[in-house]
Amino acid sequence: MRKIFKKRKFNMPELYAKGSEWRKWDLHLHSFYTHMNNNYKSDNKTEEDFVDKIVGSGLKVIGLTNYFNFKEEDYQLKKKLESAGITVFLNLEIRLTYQNKEDDCCDFHIIFDNSLEKDAIDLFLSNLNVLVEGHPKKASKIESSNDYLKGVIELDEIINKIEDESLGICHRCLAGFLSRGKGNGRTSSAYEKIYEKTNFLIHSSENPRNLIDDQKFWAQQNRPLFQSSDAHSFSQIGQKYSWVKADPTFRGLRQTLNEMERICLDDAPELLKKIKVSPQNFIKKLFINKKQDSIINEIWYNNTDIDINPGLVAIIGNKGSGKSAIADITSLCANTHVDPEHWSFLKPTKFRMPRPFNRSKAFEAHITWADDSETENISLDSNSNVTQPERVKYIPQNFLEELCTTENDKDFEKELKSIIFQYLPEEQKYGKIKLDDVIDYLSQEIIFSEKELFEKINEVNKKIVDLEAKQEPKYIISLKNNLELKRAILENLKSAEPQKVEKPVHEDNAEDQRKQEEITSLTKKQKEIEDKIVEVQNQLTKETQKNQDLKFVQDQIVRARQYVNDVIAKISPLLETNGLKVDDVISLSLNTEMLGKTIAASTETISSLKAQINNDNPDSLSQQKEKITAEIVAKQEKLGEADRKYQKYVEDLKDWNEKIAQINGSETIPDTIIFYEKQIEYVEKHLEGDLQIASQNRDSLVVDLLNNKKKILTNYARLFAPITEFIERNKENLKEFPIEIQSTFIFDEINEKFFDFISQGVVGSFSGKEAGAAKLKELCDDVNLNNDCEICAFAKKLESCLKIDDREGKSIPRDITNQLKKGHSILELYNYIYGLSYIKPLFQLQMSGKKLASLSPGERGAILLLFYLFIDNDDKPLIIDQPEENLDNESVYKYLVSFIKAAKKKRQIIMVTHNPNLAVVCDADQIIKMDIDKVNKNTVSFVSGSIENPAINQCVVDVLEGTYPAFDNRKQKYFSKERN
Repeated sequence: MRKIFKKRKFNMPELYAKGSEWRKWDLHLHSFYTHMNNNYKSDNKTEEDFVDKIVGSGLKVIGLTNYFNFKEEDYQLKKKLESAGITVFLNLEIRLTYQNKEDDCCDFHIIFDNSLEKDAIDLFLSNLNVLVEGHPKKASKIESSNDYLKGVIELDEIINKIEDESLGICHRCLAGFLSRGKGNGRTSSAYEKIYEKTNFLIHSSENPRNLIDDQKFWAQQNRPLFQSSDAHSFSQIGQKYSWVKADPTFRGLRQTLNEMERICLDDAPELLKKIKVSPQNFIKKLFINKKQDSIINEIWYNNTDIDINPGLVAIIGNKGSGKSAIADITSLCANTHVDPEHWSFLKPTKFRMPRPFNRSKAFEAHITWADDSETENISLDSNSNVTQPERVKYIPQNFLEELCTTENDKDFEKELKSIIFQYLPEEQKYGKIKLDDVIDYLSQEIIFSEKELFEKINEVNKKIVDLEAKQEPKYIISLKNNLELKRAILENLKSAEPQKVEKPVHEDNAEDQRKQEEITSLTKKQKEIEDKIVEVQNQLTKETQKNQDLKFVQDQIVRARQYVNDVIAKISPLLETNGLKVDDVISLSLNTEMLGKTIAASTETISSLKAQINNDNPDSLSQQKEKITAEIVAKQEKLGEADRKYQKYVEDLKDWNEKIAQINGSETIPDTIIFYEKQIEYVEKHLEGDLQIASQNRDSLVVDLLNNKKKILTNYARLFAPITEFIERNKENLKEFPIEIQSTFIFDEINEKFFDFISQGVVGSFSGKEAGAAKLKELCDDVNLNNDCEICAFAKKLESCLKIDDREGKSIPRDITNQLKKGHSILELYNYIYGLSYIKPLFQLQMSGKKLASLSPGERGAILLLFYLFIDNDDKPLIIDQPEENLDNESVYKYLVSFIKAAKKKRQIIMVTHNPNLAVVCDADQIIKMDIDKVNKNTVSFVSGSIENPAINQCVVDVLEGTYPAFDNRKQKYFSKERN
């Protein structure tokens, strides 16, 4: 039904100068002349007794209720109650045709504007159709007991008649229905339609639990709930009611639809309890007057008497209207300790300007507290007495402005850190003069150790990546296929063994016998040289490895020496300061002479070995082999046919055996049968064990890395302990604000960086942009970052989810390689996962997850307000002069509004503002609009009241931004542009 309240013309209401105040409201109190269940007259009471009972109960606003229509007596009773100071809304109670699960008809209520004319209500009732046992009848004609008992109305009939402009009540009533403590059961389509068309609910159950449950339920539907008595007898009047913070007007009632916090169902609102306990902490009135002996002709603040609301007060006005003057003067009267150089009005360049005369000398002021005590009159040219207690907290405009608009962002961070640094005990400053210096001093060795541990993790990850590649099914399949191929080649080769040729016998030919023996002898030498070449080659391989190992050791020693020298240079001043010498602490002995000689000898050996097999060396084994081979070929050419065939057979057999040997190979020669057999044996029998050992080694390093990170937390905890204690003391007050100081690990940009490696466009646990991000968030949310085991387990879980697609409760193996984005490797991914760069030791102040250096001016202003305005936990009045100045609107709405709304729950706040986000969205309880008539001797005037008051509402529009478009996003809080 909210849609039917778009346009409305208002008459000017009574002006409640103090703004919205807490009052007792009972919107469902049956008339003395109620048509049904009337138990008033059975008590032998009169209408005058009825009025006296309501007045005596403390109720200020009632909904005078009757069934289906109102009698003339109801209208007269309304006038009598209003004459007694009670605001009276006529409340029409009717039954709908809809029924609940107990077959009870839904009780529907229409609350009429208290200023609505009787004729308009009568016209509405004379057109409203009621069904009595299926027969239509006008509501104004419902008269008999049976009519009242059996009458029901269709919801659409009610809505259509309310929206009918010709009937005169459109936009001048609110619709609701009675909740009988069944809020959680009202989920049928019928009830959904009802509450979609209504604005509020009335509750009258006797069960307190029902009240709590209903309030929570309907708040979720954005519907306010009012506790009421449903009184039908004198004993019920004043027993149940709601505390409502609003003007006692129809506009005030409507305002509660937008600000449900204005309704309190407790025994009393917290603010009233605080006033009762500590009335000296609430300013009740400010009085400014011209001194009797003043001779200046200007009027200014003469006889200015301002009532002040105990809640949130917004002082508005055009530029130069004197709004900041109220903040300065009130703070002066309450003895603020803020340096006067920060004041906006009471300063030498303005009201205290000495020439032509110091106007401040002509005026004095005092304030009245809620306990009715008054401060002494103080001349406006005086300053506060800092030896006396400060009774307000004052934040002048330029105090924040200077820090929020600094040209250098570092100035703001420097100021904030200087505040934190001041809280450090002297012994924890380590002789440093800045917080950053202390942090660097305590963290340098930890950071270096972290780099070393990461390098070790990288080495283990290389091994794991290699082992896992061998663990892939395709790897073992490839090995077996290659082995099968090699064995097939071997079998083919065996079948191609050279056909045997018998060695010729030369018993009768001594010459041929001699040639044969010479070739045999040369062939033997050839084999010896070939074996020697293989031996030299093996020696060269080993010696080269040895040489490289020794050079690596040499490089490491050089780096170690440089590192030690750097450490000595760094710690020498510290040792000397504390009466020690470096030689007393460090004794370093490095003997690299033998190492250098060994490397030189190895290098010489490598050169010698290379020379033995170098073809360019005429004396090398390679050259010797070539010579013998050439000699064998020459002698073979001189042999007879039989001998040549035999020598050919010998050569072929040799080549064949070499090929057989090459195919069989060894476990160190790739692409051979023995190599593949050993690799298959390793994969099937040993790989899993090696992978497990490597994984355990990595787990151990991750634990070491985490423990190293925890050292940073330990250092931070000591540095920020005072600020942590402050946050803890004010935790309840700060719970709505996006400010945090953590002494724990956090996930740092894991979503961005993880998905820099992993593509969400391929099948896997993290497939899909939203689903993948949600999956990662779910994994992160499940981790207790204060538990080391859970952090380490998270890394393994992350890897597991990449290998096993566990969506929809399934368990499907996935290849990580296929999920990697182009340009990334599994090693890089593992280094990210197990390098824990996403686990950040955090013990710093942040707002909305942003570091101090990246805060906008608005965010800087908000965070400074938290520090400077909320630094202590007392409940003195808080006076702020234009806190939004130089802050962007987004920051005002996002941070400052929430801060002020939370702070006003525990203390009185008086703020000067021209920003609608503060005055309106913070739901100021009182708005004071200041003005100075500079033509008429600088006469100061003001108008004061609540947001819901049309006159004040218009002031808000005129002063705060000046046009209605500025309030489009808050249009429900503002009335129509059409006004009387």
